[in-house]
Amino acid sequence: MGKLRKICNLLAGRNNWSIPFRACDLKERLKLISPEEERKRIQAGLKKRREKNEIPVNFPDRPKIFIAVKPMNWEKTGLVDSWQEVAEVIHYDWGEQYGQYNRRDWQKTGKYLFNEELVERVKSEHLKQPVQIFFSYLSGRTVFSQTIKQISEMGIITINIGFDDTRSFLGKKRRAGWTGNAEIAPAFDICITCQNRNDIVKYLKTGANPIFFPPGGNHRFWASNSLSPNRTIPISFIGQNYGRREKIVNKLRKAGMPVTTYGKGWPEGEISREKMREVYHNSLITLGFGYISNTNLLGLKGLDFEIPLTGTAYLTTYYEELAHYFVPDKEMIFYVNEEDLLQKVRYCLEHPERAKEVGLAGRKKALAEHTWEKRWQEILEVCR
Repeated sequence: MGKLRKICNLLAGRNNWSIPFRACDLKERLKLISPEEERKRIQAGLKKRREKNEIPVNFPDRPKIFIAVKPMNWEKTGLVDSWQEVAEVIHYDWGEQYGQYNRRDWQKTGKYLFNEELVERVKSEHLKQPVQIFFSYLSGRTVFSQTIKQISEMGIITINIGFDDTRSFLGKKRRAGWTGNAEIAPAFDICITCQNRNDIVKYLKTGANPIFFPPGGNHRFWASNSLSPNRTIPISFIGQNYGRREKIVNKLRKAGMPVTTYGKGWPEGEISREKMREVYHNSLITLGFGYISNTNLLGLKGLDFEIPLTGTAYLTTYYEELAHYFVPDKEMIFYVNEEDLLQKVRYCLEHPERAKEVGLAGRKKALAEHTWEKRWQEILEVCR
């Protein structure tokens, strides 16, 4: 807890709130490391464990992986099914039995019961046939560091993935611990962070071994349908209606641009992942909003890599990190403000063939470089 308290001191007087934890807060003490250094740190840690006989020296080509992920909407397709391409998967979905948001006793008893069951389930699977990797999408809200240490002591490599480290790395202080990833990160062998490369610094400050990967997409799902040649939906947006989104959509509609919307808060309501895929495949343009929740912070999102797989022209907020992965105006279209968005939507509607070219180029890039399968293969190489 000493290292965590040092982090907390940086946030003096604000510890009870979920606030942006920026890399610049730490830049005088710790610098961002290169991708090569990230991998070397992780491999050095695993080498020490092997030298102590804590984990096996030999790592199978197709390892057995225990996945602790609760599917809410995208997680099953994104984080579970995609692992099955490169590993033998045991998926633990605890459903509503351990719902930290709907159990009033979560902080008092629910979290402890969940952690006990998690350890027992991993132990049971490990006894049947050795588990090489424990992979989770967990935070301090759901798991304790000691739980991960117990799993590690079984001779298993532990990996956690985080998608909200830019805004909520520390999280909020609760009775049973901090809700973000800061407190639990040092217990894992590998911490994958996906929102912004600068978030690596936060992990380093806790003593963890982080690696940055942008999100990916399950190509076997998102790229499985054939593209519609007619693109019957000029403009689509699928996502929650909050913040500035409704204002921007209404501005486009008032300008005579037909926007089809789905998601929580829109009249059309929420739709299945299969229906989402169908909408994207039939859309000339799909809109994106790069801001994190209802803030002015930008970050990489899973949809930034899933949508291009469908072949639609993806038009989203300009974000330097995202523009590093997709060539602007060739593989993805970016806008810097509302007027720029209006102009680019109008151009795409007037030049549909050009929009289709961008969509196809984005699909090609995503298939070549940004699938979850490729991300997992890279992780396995680091583990060997």
